[in-house]
Amino acid sequence: MKKRALGFTLIDVLVSVTILFIVIVVIYDFFMNTNKFLHNQDENIEVSLQAKRLQEDIKQWFQMADQKSIECFPYSKRVEMNVYEYDLAQNIFLKYRIVLQYDGVQKKISIHKYDKAGREVSSSIYLEKKVEYFSVIENGNLVLITYEIKFSPKKVQKYEITYYRRTD
Repeated sequence: MKKRALGFTLIDVLVSVTILFIVIVVIYDFFMNTNKFLHNQDENIEVSLQAKRLQEDIKQWFQMADQKSIECFPYSKRVEMNVYEYDLAQNIFLKYRIVLQYDGVQKKISIHKYDKAGREVSSSIYLEKKVEYFSVIENGNLVLITYEIKFSPKKVQKYEITYYRRTD
């Protein structure tokens, strides 16, 4: 009777390496998909926070505005208003012109702040390459701003700001 040599045959080693390779590929794919999903979730959260911050900023500007100065330009997708801010250093109210503008090419919304001389004091850009739709509607004392944000090809969220001008 012949004694069999101890150890693995070449076939045993190839089968083991193949199984190990398949397991590593499955684990790698799982981690890559999880990482991609988490990255997309982080981006969606950031976009959602930016959209809500924009909404709050617009509401705040409306509240601070001289109500008679609020002008809506539906065709150019723009809203302008005068705002007075108190300057503690000078102990006076300063007048600023606020311009809310939609850029359909870059799919973004921007808010520009100009001083009395027409110089830009500050500028904020929101939701660059994310705004799919934007409209401004004015009807008497009602101002309605609507915009839609694209999170993914299948997920679009609509935001509305409804403001009634004070008549005091």
